[in-house]
Formats: sequence, C-alpha cells, structure tokens
Amino acid sequence: MSWSESEPGFAMVDSSIGGHWVYSAFPTPGESNPGRINQMPIQQSSIQFSEVLPNASNDGALFPDGEWVEIHNNGPVPVDLMGWSIIDGMGNVTYLDPASIVTNQTQGSTMIDADGRRLIQFSSATRLWDNHNHLTLVDPSKVNVDMAWYATDYGENVSLSRSTNPYDPWSPTPYPTPGQPEAGTTTATGDIVISEIYPDAVGADNQNWPLGEWVELHNRGTSTISLAGWKLKAQGRSLTLHEHNMPFKSTPDIAPDESVLVVLNGTSSFYLKHTTSDVISLANGNGVDIHSVSWTKTVEGESLIDPTSMHAGAGILGLNASTGTDWVQSAWPTPGQLNPQWPEYIGSEDLEITEILPYCNDGSVSPADDWVELHNTGNDPINLSRWRFDTIGEDRVFIREDNIWVDGINPEINILLPQERAVILLDNWIITGLGDTISLSNPDGKMIDSATWSVITDCQTLMHGENASDDWVHTLWPTPGQPEPDPSQMASVEDLKFTRLMSDGSAEFAVSNEFIEISNIGDETAILNGWSLRHTSSSYSVFEAGFISLSIPANSAIILTSDTDSLSDFESGTLIDMSTAMNGSVYLSDSGAALQLINPSGVIADTIVYGNGPVDVEGWSGISLVEPFTGISHLIYHRGDGCGQMQDTDTVTDWH
Repeated sequence: MSWSESEPGFAMVDSSIGGHWVYSAFPTPGESNPGRINQMPIQQSSIQFSEVLPNASNDGALFPDGEWVEIHNNGPVPVDLMGWSIIDGMGNVTYLDPASIVTNQTQGSTMIDADGRRLIQFSSATRLWDNHNHLTLVDPSKVNVDMAWYATDYGENVSLSRSTNPYDPWSPTPYPTPGQPEAGTTTATGDIVISEIYPDAVGADNQNWPLGEWVELHNRGTSTISLAGWKLKAQGRSLTLHEHNMPFKSTPDIAPDESVLVVLNGTSSFYLKHTTSDVISLANGNGVDIHSVSWTKTVEGESLIDPTSMHAGAGILGLNASTGTDWVQSAWPTPGQLNPQWPEYIGSEDLEITEILPYCNDGSVSPADDWVELHNTGNDPINLSRWRFDTIGEDRVFIREDNIWVDGINPEINILLPQERAVILLDNWIITGLGDTISLSNPDGKMIDSATWSVITDCQTLMHGENASDDWVHTLWPTPGQPEPDPSQMASVEDLKFTRLMSDGSAEFAVSNEFIEISNIGDETAILNGWSLRHTSSSYSVFEAGFISLSIPANSAIILTSDTDSLSDFESGTLIDMSTAMNGSVYLSDSGAALQLINPSGVIADTIVYGNGPVDVEGWSGISLVEPFTGISHLIYHRGDGCGQMQDTDTVTDWH
C-alpha cells in the first residue's frame, strides 16, 4: 500500500483503480468501509448540503460568529430533520436537533420547509477543520444521502458551495449567504465573463498600469454591452467599473468578442490577494453576480485563467484540466487580448526527463539550481512552447525561451532538435533535495514523463534508477546538456579499496608526507566525482571532503597526499594533490582515526581504522591497526600479503 498525501485523523482506503490509496469518507476501525470520498452518494435525497463555512472568526461560537453548514430542501414538502446527522471526516457525529439547528422564525424547531434552508451550528465539541474535511449527511434510516468535502483553507468567513463537478472539492463563494440562495458560482451566467487575472505583479502590487494588478473581462456574446455601474466584488471590498480603469478605452462599452483590461492602479478599495487564497465576482449593473473565480496559488509575474482552457494546458475539450475549479497559471499572460486558442497537439512526444538538479547549497554546479534536463529521443524536432512541469505541491512551470539553457547558453529558441538535450531552468523553490516528484506534460496537458526521488541530495544531480518504476538515484557527476555517465560502465563500490596508508609523514624535509592509496581492482575505470573521503578522529570529530575531479583506471591505484612534491622523492606511483582533486584536504591524525570511502548515494566502499581511532564505525569490525613497534617513523600499512592477494574482511587481518 502507498499514499502520496495524508491528513491527521483521516482514514485512507484502497483506490478502486489501484495505485495510491485515497481518503475514506470517515474512519471505521473494525467495521465495513463507508466508501471512498469520490464514490460516496451525492444528492441522493431532497435534503442536501448547500453551503459550508468551515473557518469562522470565532470557531466554536454560536451562529452567526461560529462555523456552520447550510442544508437545503429542494423537495415539494417540509421535512423534519430530527434524527438526521452529519459525520465529519474524522468520524465525529453531529446530530440535528434543536441545539444544533439555528433557530428560525419562519420554520419549526427542527422542520425545513420545501425549498427552505436551515443552518447547523458547531458550538459543541466538534469543529470543522479549516483546511480539510469530509461531511456526510445521514438520514434517520442511517443511509448516507449526500456529501461535501473541501481541501483548502480559503481564509476566515469564506463560505464554500458545490463545484460544477459534484465530486470535486467544494469551491469558495463570493460571499456567505447563510439561509439564502448561494451567491454566484464559478460558472458564468452571462455574456460578460472574467477571462484572466493578474494577482501578483512583479514588485509592488499597487503600481499603476502597466506594472500593477489587473483583471481582464471578455464579451462572449453578440451585442455591445456597457459596463458602466458594473462592479468587481470580493470579501469586504469592491470596485465600480469606469473607463478610467480601462487603458485604451474612452467609453465603458465592450464590443462582441472584445477583451477589456480593468487595471487596479493601487486602489485601496479593491485588490487581489496573492499570499492567501481569494475569490472575486463580477456583478452587473443590477447588482447580480454573473461570474466568480477563485484561486489558491499565485506566481509573481504570472496570470491565472480558467483551468479548463487550452492556454492553461487542458487540451481542446478541457479533459486534462487540474482537479477543482480554482484558476491556474496560464502559459503566458495576455493582458487585453483574447486568450489563445490552440489546435490539438499532434507533434512528437519523444521527450524524456534525463537529469535533475533539485538543490545545491554552495553553487558549485552550473547552471545553478533548480533545473531539469530534457532529451529529444525521437527523429523529429519538438517545439517546447507550452510544455510544462508540475509538482506534487501543485507548482507549475511552462517552458519558454527565457528558461531554456543549451550547452551553456540561452538559445532564445524553443525548438529541440532530434537527440538534442536542453536544460530547463526553474526557480530554486520549485523542487526540493529532500525528496520530490515532478511530471512533464505536453501542450494539451497529457503527462509524458515523471521523476520521483526520496534520496537526500545537495549539489548532486539525479537520473533514472535501474528500472523505469524505480526512484531516481545520484548521477556519478553532473552533465547538464550531455549524456549521463553509465554506472554499469564504471567501477563499482566493490572495486575500490584502501591499499596503503602512511599517517605520520612529518620529517625535516617535508611538512607532511602522509598519504592514503586507493586502488581500483576492477576491470572498468573508476570515476570518483561526487564521492567523499571521511575522517573520524578518536573523539568522533568528523571531517569529510568530496572528490570533484578524480578517476582511477582499471587495475590501477592513485596516492592522495597534500604534499606531492615531497612525496615524489619516495613514491613513484600516480600522486594526486588533495587540493586539486577534492574540495578540501584530509589531514591524517598521527595518533589514529577512521577513514571511509563513500559513494554519492552514501554507500561505504571501504573503511580502515588505525591507532586509537573509533572501531565502532560502519564498515569495520574488531580492533584497530596498531604500530608493531613504537618510535618507527614513516610507517606504512599495507593491505594484503604484499604479493597481490587482498582479502576484505573489514578487520585488522586484512592489513600488515
């Protein structure tokens, strides 16, 4: 069993189609499962949920200050709600009775008239969670007849109503209407619609046009309509439309198929939120709401549009739209212009994610984090325009000319030729080095490839695991825009051994002659880029230096030292200066230490403990190597019998 998200106190059950488990309507330990939230009965009775306010300014208080649920009777006769109940996603039961039902002057204590509405208040032990909950309506016969659920905290005193798709999470309303018909929904009811919004301008949001926030309206009808007296509305704020707020317009009239920009110019009476969720509505001259839109996430300098539109990457029929009705990032902003309509994508889909840099603390990798490498594995050029990445955190990045990096330069074109690779530069908060998932979708929103990793990584790039379904693993070294090195063609951890050690190399003629020899006993070249050498002292003080440029040919050895000039008088092998091959020199303690050779994934290839070094480190067993006699200068420890036979028992018997 596996799952990709969870909420405290909420149970999960197997998905009907396999894959990750999904939320149960409510927990039932030791009893039959009630059902998955996307398969629960919806609107199976004339008594239905109609509006929910889960985050009140005073949770736990009586109506109107506390949380509430509105129930609507869309049937022809009154119904007594006594005996009905609401079960939340944690299994808490709220019974509908005179205490929980808000007093109503026109209806009996527990009665709900035909086409009537009653409010259920949550002032006892049960509360409605602000950010996530499932509410199941149960009739007196213990039959589940309706369900409401939400997965986002839209802020205090924002009510929610049923989405267009009844199985989607509920969406925010422009303003609460307890006991009354709900305010406008995200479905437009007139010819004038909100077509695009810009809630997070670059820099200060209160700048004048063309730098600040704006809302775009579109006339999808056949007649010219005057917007005089129309309003943009939101919780506690509004803006009356006037040509003063419409650049390039001398009148408030909007012609058929015209798009008009309404700029906010820093007005304090109306603004668009971007640090929290928000919902706005458009009201006509009679004050009737005809369209509303909501959003939960913004990106500075990006516009938001309807998630079912082609310019949002949903395809011609909107079949690949994101879940829910919240607006999402567009492929690029188009202020004052009709949102582009695109034909069905029929180009090549031979595009593969091949390398990822999710994090680099010290800036040692170029280009800097974050980035994703793509490879055109087919025979046809691919236009990368409108391809995009999505993360499990619901961040999205569209590929554009200004974030493409090829062979160290920005080519200012978005065509990727056959077998060519391109690096797509991302903001450094898009993906994380602590484990993440990112997917690649074509311009119609069809997912083409994805990558998942759980390994912790810092300044190390990632590549495919051995199998397509495996988590991604560290590459041997970063290769942006170039093929990744094949680990199967390189020496493995079993092929790399410490073979000689001189820890005390001080002399009159040299500051430090100490060295450590590493041998590659395999038949393939060993590339140690990204590996590290760890030194642990007798007091467990750890110093670790990474290899930045080092290779060892098959059946060969190298000698690491901090003084190659002095040591060359005594050693004729391949001498490597630590300061050039590594990001730091490892100085060997004369009195003793533990040395470990570690690959990029943290696997220890070999360990040696000498003198008074700690013998309980990983990769070693038993006592440490000790001098056979005291007072011997320049003592060298050798692995094996001196005739080429080297056993590997991780004990002192391997050495002499």
